Amino acid sequence: MKKLFISTVTASLLLSAPLSADAAFSDVSMYEDEIDFLTGEGIIKGYDNGTFRPGNALNRLQAVQMILREMGIEDIQENEVLDPGFTDLRPGNYGYNEVAKAVELGFIGGKTAENGTRFFDAYGTLTRAQMAKIMAEGYDLSSGKDYSFSDVASGHWANDHISRIANAGVTTGYQDGSFKPENKLQRQHFALFMARLLNESFRDHSGSGQIGELGEIAVTFLDVGQGDAILIEHTNGEVTLVGAGRYGSVTEAALQAEGVTRIDTLIITHPDADHVGGAADVIRNYDVKEVFDSGQVHTTQVFEDYLDAIEDTGVFYSDVRVGDELSDDERTDLAAIAVDPEASDMNEGSIVLKLTHGEMDFMLTGDAGIEVEEELIATGVELESEVLKVSHHGSNTGTSVAFLAAVDPDYAVLSFGDNPYGHPHDEVVQRLAEYPTDIYATEDGSVIFTSNGDALTVENGKQYTAPDQPQDPDPMPGDDGQLSDKLRITGKNLDTEVVTVKNEGTIDVSMKDWKLVSVEGNQTYTFPDDYVLTAGASVQIVSGNGASAGTDRLLWTGSYIWNNDGDAAQLVDPEGNIVYQLD
Repeated sequence: MKKLFISTVTASLLLSAPLSADAAFSDVSMYEDEIDFLTGEGIIKGYDNGTFRPGNALNRLQAVQMILREMGIEDIQENEVLDPGFTDLRPGNYGYNEVAKAVELGFIGGKTAENGTRFFDAYGTLTRAQMAKIMAEGYDLSSGKDYSFSDVASGHWANDHISRIANAGVTTGYQDGSFKPENKLQRQHFALFMARLLNESFRDHSGSGQIGELGEIAVTFLDVGQGDAILIEHTNGEVTLVGAGRYGSVTEAALQAEGVTRIDTLIITHPDADHVGGAADVIRNYDVKEVFDSGQVHTTQVFEDYLDAIEDTGVFYSDVRVGDELSDDERTDLAAIAVDPEASDMNEGSIVLKLTHGEMDFMLTGDAGIEVEEELIATGVELESEVLKVSHHGSNTGTSVAFLAAVDPDYAVLSFGDNPYGHPHDEVVQRLAEYPTDIYATEDGSVIFTSNGDALTVENGKQYTAPDQPQDPDPMPGDDGQLSDKLRITGKNLDTEVVTVKNEGTIDVSMKDWKLVSVEGNQTYTFPDDYVLTAGASVQIVSGNGASAGTDRLLWTGSYIWNNDGDAAQLVDPEGNIVYQLD
């Protein structure tokens, strides 16, 4: 299947039907005062359906039009401007007069192609650095105090412009002292910058990254059963959800228990069902403004539902690259430190995030495995964190000794529920306990941390202790305790979605609590309680469009389950043991 790309809106902001100054945009939860101020001044407008689309990217032409509008420069005639000579924007083209005027005023320029010709790229998105230049030059901001940011070198082309807007109180940078000059500028960012530029009451003159009290964040590892859903409530009111659990109803119940009514940003670390399964419901029901994921694709129905929800709602969508900052809160950083959309294994392509608030850090690992951990250590990125979200629900595929030492956590959180995989694995729990860390688990309820940037508090959660190992189970009725090992997966057709299980033993086997697992899809079929697989017999488990039950054929679902690019099938007994795997 092809990856769905949701393009940003390219219609001019100025051509949207205006909303009144006191109109409350249905999709605005951050920077409401700043956006209201600009709409009241007639500088920026919303859309006919009452939305502002704050997460949509701002293009170069839109920025030019709005700044000229604020300056009172309108109805520009072609004979009043000099031709800037752009190959992609000629006299008579939409936006030509405004761009030519902006170039004349000196607050924006063009780009140079490899052959030396100049072009404007009207619908290209602006970065924070480019907006700094537009504002510094367009409003002739003075240099004043020389502000510096950790990621803007003295030789950076926009260093002077960024320093000038900082001096004017337009930006404070992020709380770690960075500016993130190459990050794309969204509509809400533009509104924030412009409001600060035009109205001193919105400004912060405290300087680069020095914004006084850091405020409090809350990070809640939601109890969603066997899955991941991490709620981050930022100091600026922004609400982020990392992962959406396996089932929408379960995830929604967990969100409701925390009093959550909206999600501003949804981040899907990878497409496995226990991370994306609830995403469609969250997108449709929680007024999501923007969605980010790893760029990986899957053939499962829950992934298709997720894509449909993005398309149906028109929510802003983008895949993630290493270095991307995924929060607008200037007092926190939420940075992607690992992701690989080309990874052959879904887990290995998982987004790894580091959340920083003052001196406190959270390492959110998704399902990344030891190979990713080794790569992170090799890059030299700062991994030390007070809280570690243990990878892959505590699987032994992650949380190596070396990675644990590099993160050096005080707390570890295991996100899991009842499952057939044996998560969390004993060796991982033992490794965490011996390190030592304080271990918490979502199987006992949601785990909540709060932080003021200087310290952490566990507001809710029980410390986890590994359960005693179970005794060997009693034999199943009609079984000698060994014959379950005679069950085999003898066939698997990913295209037709048919898996065949055979009882090669000599005694009938009750299939109560037996499971068939799609490893890549991370989805599970549970055999009917009353189903008995007789000695020597085979049964097909079918799924996909048009699938139906019949003689020696059990219906899993009418949705597609198996990944056509490769998907191992596991047969799991009632005690959670994998008795057979067909790769």
